[in-house]
Amino acid sequence: MRIRPQHSHESSDIASLLELAFGGSLVSRLYHRLRESPGALPRLSLVADDDHRLVGHVMLSRIDLHCVDGPVGILMLTPLAVSPDRQGVGVGSRLVRAALAAARRTAYPLVVLEDSPAHYTRFGFRTASSVGVQRPSDPIPDAAFQVVTLGEDVAPSCGRVVYPQLMYELGAVGP
Repeated sequence: MRIRPQHSHESSDIASLLELAFGGSLVSRLYHRLRESPGALPRLSLVADDDHRLVGHVMLSRIDLHCVDGPVGILMLTPLAVSPDRQGVGVGSRLVRAALAAARRTAYPLVVLEDSPAHYTRFGFRTASSVGVQRPSDPIPDAAFQVVTLGEDVAPSCGRVVYPQLMYELGAVGP
C-alpha cells in the first residue's frame, strides 16, 4: 500500500469510499464541496492505494483563523475515511501521518480538526483552546476541536477559526 496525492479522475471513487465508510452521502457531499471551494488544495488530498484499489482518503483544506491583525490561513483536516474492510490495520494512521508531513512542507502554521481526542492525540493534536485557538462554533465541545502546530517556531495563535459556509449548509459542524 502506498500513500499518494489523489489523481483528478479519482473523485467518484473517493466519493464511493466515503459513502461506504460513513454509511451515507453527507461526507461525500462535503468532500465534493470542499474540492470546489476557494480553500481547495488538490496536492493535499491524499489516498491510500493498495494495488490500484483506493482503501483510504484524507484531505486538508485552507480555512481562516481570524486574529486581531486579520485572517491567517490555516489547514483543516477533513474528511478522513478508510474502507470498512481495512479499518483497524493502520491505514488511517498512515494517512494522518502523511497529511501532517505534507502540511509541514507548506507555509501554514496549524492544522485543525473536529473529532474525538482519543483518536488524534497520538499524532500531536491537542485541544485548540490550549494554544489560544477558538473553535468556530460554541456548540462544538472544547475537547473535540483540536490543533497541531506545524513547526517548532510556531507560536500559539489567538483567534477564532472560521469554517467555510458550506460546512454549515451541509450540517457538517459538530456536535
